[in-house]
Amino acid sequence: ADLQRQLNQGNSLPQIQDLQNQQDSIESEIAGLKSNLKLIVKKLERYQEVIESGGIGVIPRNQIESEEQQRNSLSQQIQGKQYQIKSQANRIEAFKQNLQQDLSQKQAEESQDIEAVKSAEQQFKNAEDNVLIKQKVANKRADELNKVQNRTKDLELRAPIDGTIITQDLDKKNNQFAALGSPVLEIVDVNKPRL
Repeated sequence: ADLQRQLNQGNSLPQIQDLQNQQDSIESEIAGLKSNLKLIVKKLERYQEVIESGGIGVIPRNQIESEEQQRNSLSQQIQGKQYQIKSQANRIEAFKQNLQQDLSQKQAEESQDIEAVKSAEQQFKNAEDNVLIKQKVANKRADELNKVQNRTKDLELRAPIDGTIITQDLDKKNNQFAALGSPVLEIVDVNKPRL
């Protein structure tokens, strides 16, 4: 993110800044060389004017040749420096492209990581939801069990005395409706005599 911000804001990384500083230095050298070249070209033009006006012997031939050699040398130096600038510009561009590729790769990896985290968070939320649902179902079933246990207690018949069941055909009364207050069983207390 910092790299992208720097590139977007036009801020250079130290490596790019160093290359740009070198390029600026070379451009400054070129400007100096061009200035010197201009002076020599003006001298040569003046020499040419003097020669054309008939003053051939006034300017020594070796001085003219020396100025021409300086002109050629400066032109070659300028061309060399211009080549260096192009080379530096290409290196800067290649460096920026590499940085951009690295940045793109890091962003893709970060995006995958974010998606993995989102997926894990969703799975965790789903698991939490499932736990809550199962907890509600378990609570509901526990409530139902309590109700059934309470109803079972209400359905239980307790004999008021110890004794023996003497009701005939007890198995026929199974699953039969019993009216409120009607006898269900007959029990005889064996400790008390029966009259």
